[in-house]
Amino acid sequence: MVNHLGLETLDVIENHLERLTEIKGIGKKRIKQISQAWEQQKAIKEVMVFLQGHGVSTVYATKIYKCYGREAIETVINNPYKLAEDIYGIGFISADTIARNVGISPWSKFRYKAGILHTLTQATADGHCFLPLSELVEQAEKLLTKDGHEAEASPILKVVAEMQADVDVIGNGEAIYKPSIFHTEQNLAQLLKQRLSQTVQGDIPRVKNWIERFTQSRKIQLSDQQRQAVEKAAYSKILILTGGPGCGKTFTTATIVELWKAMGKTILLGAPTGRAAQRLGEMTKLPAKTLHRLLEFDPKTMDFSRGRDHPLDCDALIVDETSMLDIFLAYSLVKALPDGASLLLIGDSDGLPSVGHRSVLKDLIDSGQIPVVKLTQVFRQATQSAIVKGAHQINRGQFPQLEPISNSPQTDCLWHGGGTQPEHGVQAICDLVEQFIPRLGFIPTSDLQVLCPMTRGLLGTRNLNRVLQELINPPSPHKNEVVRGASIFREGDCLTARSANA
Repeated sequence: MVNHLGLETLDVIENHLERLTEIKGIGKKRIKQISQAWEQQKAIKEVMVFLQGHGVSTVYATKIYKCYGREAIETVINNPYKLAEDIYGIGFISADTIARNVGISPWSKFRYKAGILHTLTQATADGHCFLPLSELVEQAEKLLTKDGHEAEASPILKVVAEMQADVDVIGNGEAIYKPSIFHTEQNLAQLLKQRLSQTVQGDIPRVKNWIERFTQSRKIQLSDQQRQAVEKAAYSKILILTGGPGCGKTFTTATIVELWKAMGKTILLGAPTGRAAQRLGEMTKLPAKTLHRLLEFDPKTMDFSRGRDHPLDCDALIVDETSMLDIFLAYSLVKALPDGASLLLIGDSDGLPSVGHRSVLKDLIDSGQIPVVKLTQVFRQATQSAIVKGAHQINRGQFPQLEPISNSPQTDCLWHGGGTQPEHGVQAICDLVEQFIPRLGFIPTSDLQVLCPMTRGLLGTRNLNRVLQELINPPSPHKNEVVRGASIFREGDCLTARSANA
């Protein structure tokens, strides 16, 4: 086209499309396609020019156009706060900046509604399912007060009342919820209540006889607390087994598994993370899966295949590390349990918390409605572990006594200062991997685990994966490599971006 029309090309496409027939190989069908593509590109250009003229970055402008198409400009002009609801990555702060640039009033009801929802969302990010009304108003006031606009409690309360009437939020007394969280919490409570109301026929003398025979044949001994847990597992629809490190949760769980097997139960095992599932399988000598695999997560629907209409195939389910359960995963799990199945929840309420909403394990324990056995006796072999001692010292509010790192360690828990800068931490890890760990007789490729709380930065999983890969499993012409996206993964990778777990 350019060879034939020269500088007139764009004008011809814009105003005189019929002239394209002058060009060999372009017929009516192709002209129609060019016309449609040109109109679409014009629309994209208009949207992009408008958005970028109001301070919207190219990345956000592209997302906005993909979401709303030709209605993008109208949406932004009328209610830019809708962007925070519909587009991942655009939150209230970004939408508020766009709104200010297009001239939306700081008193806008759209702005106040979005600010209230953002405040509730931030609360859920902190692990809460709701906020008391007074606290919601106080936090929303701070959020909405900006650039000379002084937000007040009265209009916020009015908007909250309107949102309740429209079911944009749900009020339960003084507690204000986002609807999805309210219904999930309510449904989970109802399911648990139904299960707890089911009567269980248990032959306690027979269970006690089995425990005696089992412990004698294995030449093992259960503490009174462990024996109580095993007995309760025989006749409880739901049982929580909790306790700190070194208190025998693993040993007790393995005994419960043997009891359930003797009772003829089909048992499934699950845990929130792959590492926890692997450990659960090793201690029970049964297959264990992550909860997402167990519930058959479908990335196409972003939901689980297992549920009320397609329950798990088991008579008993054991879930480890339940302190990491959020309310949505807990509800999906209980919803997928078949009628009559037993549920054993294992975890330390002082352990790793959920990254999502609610401290489910702690709340279930505090409810007083579910049978709980708390193991408190620290066994002699566990008292030799500085890790166990340190954990219990922290739980008692005491500063743990940690051994400084040296070439002749006396305990299983050593403290390395790591320096004062991120690069010092990276170098410390390299020194440990290359020198200290091998010198103690450990194999870095199989015995090493690195934990870190973030993905970005020098000490995040992304960089440490690259550093450790170069140290432990460097590229070689004699080894195959598996490439995923922009990253190369080899056997022996030491971290995952999701769990930061080697």
